[in-house]
Amino acid sequence: MANVTTGKVWTLDTAAGLVTSNPVYIKGVLVTWKVASAGAVLLSEIEEGGDVAAGMTILDAVSTGATSAATNELSQWFPIDEHFNGLRKVTMTDISKLAIYTK
Repeated sequence: MANVTTGKVWTLDTAAGLVTSNPVYIKGVLVTWKVASAGAVLLSEIEEGGDVAAGMTILDAVSTGATSAATNELSQWFPIDEHFNGLRKVTMTDISKLAIYTK
């Protein structure tokens, strides 16, 4: 699956790399972790001038691994409400779904 960056809700695949080099306003990020896995996600901003290798951290989150009995706790909402120069996925492991809500 490739990144889907059209519309107001973007869904991202697991491959690290550039998501967009265009300015974006991010309302929040919805992460759905995989069952019984310790997942991690790290999203960063692209610095002004387009340097995709460096930038401020937007979201750095990890899960400790939920059991199937705790499936109602597998999705987490991270409010961001901020404008960024661009978006890069640094790490995304053991995640069922990652959705970026834009304005």
